[in-house]
Amino acid sequence: MTDDLVTRLRKGGSYEVDMVVMEEAAYRIEKLEAALREIRAMHYEDGVNDLEERDDSTYCIVCDALEGEDER
Repeated sequence: MTDDLVTRLRKGGSYEVDMVVMEEAAYRIEKLEAALREIRAMHYEDGVNDLEERDDSTYCIVCDALEGEDER
């Protein structure tokens, strides 16, 4: 995520701006939660036992979740 969404949320502004920022925050939270669920499943539910494979997959999931915030 290239911009500082937390700062924008705390700063506030007009109602219209706040609604846009809150919608963006909700989208990003959903995306991060999905990534966390995928990582958890890999560790427990699906049981990826190969440590190197699991580390590589975890890294890719995290990178995907943190990039492309405008891909809605």
